[in-house]
Amino acid sequence: GAFLPVLMRMGHAGEGAKMSRIFAYSWISIAVIALLVYVPLNLFEPQLVGWWVGEQMAAATRSYIAMFSLASLFYFAVTVFYNFFQAAGRVMVIAKSYFTGLVFYLSVVAIGAANARVEVIASAHIALWIAVSIVMAYFFIAERRNRNAVTSDAAESDGRRSM
Repeated sequence: GAFLPVLMRMGHAGEGAKMSRIFAYSWISIAVIALLVYVPLNLFEPQLVGWWVGEQMAAATRSYIAMFSLASLFYFAVTVFYNFFQAAGRVMVIAKSYFTGLVFYLSVVAIGAANARVEVIASAHIALWIAVSIVMAYFFIAERRNRNAVTSDAAESDGRRSM
């Protein structure tokens, strides 16, 4: 949690390779969590939930667990980008991303309000985290392109000065 932005700040201070490693470790961690937690949870959900709260409840929760698992994985992706932008001091990117997610969340809830079922809330969470992760990924890619352009321009001007 709190340690990741500190490490990313170090990356912003000129240690780009270190930041790339932090990102790689973050994505690997998400993949490990998905493989060790969410895949078994969804594969063995009827047995696990049946053992925990009963067979009748297990049958009723099948789609919810899959939907919330998907939403959780997108949430994990958001935290990687969130920490990057927090370390970079780009709070407006975070605000814009969460506002976009809120619009999607409320839209899904409004559309499904007549239903008043758990699937609506699960769908709203999926929409929220997918929207936030897409917006943050867009800004992240733009930030990296700008940083690479500035770096290549600086290297090019250094090359001209030495001639």
